[in-house]
Amino acid sequence: MVTRVQNLLARVLGASAFLLLLSCAKSLDADLPPIVLEGGDERQVISSKDGKRLQITRKVNIPYPTMAISDNHQAALKTAGWGRCSGPNEKWDSVFELEQKRLVHQVTHYWIKDRRLLTINMRYVTPAGLKPPAGPPKSEVQIITVLVDEYGSSLEEVLAKLGMKC
Repeated sequence: MVTRVQNLLARVLGASAFLLLLSCAKSLDADLPPIVLEGGDERQVISSKDGKRLQITRKVNIPYPTMAISDNHQAALKTAGWGRCSGPNEKWDSVFELEQKRLVHQVTHYWIKDRRLLTINMRYVTPAGLKPPAGPPKSEVQIITVLVDEYGSSLEEVLAKLGMKC
């Protein structure tokens, strides 16, 4: 997991230098954008027992339709060796979740590197009644969820099932 020193380095060095520094690490959180790794108690980190899946979720205050994972973060991912994939929800889209009575505006980016799939989902949630509210999200709280999965030899099969092209 990310240490306090790594969090401090992320703030001091910036995205590109921090990602290059972490690229030497062997953990699943290597090369992730600093905005995801920062946050301390605001950040929720879940990892699988076998070490092949990591999920990091945090919230940032940023107006819609700005993406917390900016073009600079994406360029740093490319520099660190991640390749961008195409897949579902690549552009802002919204879905009304009737059971939770909420409208979700979301965008998802997919990246691969060394048999790992990096999924970055950015979303806004607007509480609703029985009908979805019109217009943009009513909140400026963007929820970032990052999944890193180590698939090994089954990566191509997973990408095909998800309808992704890399």
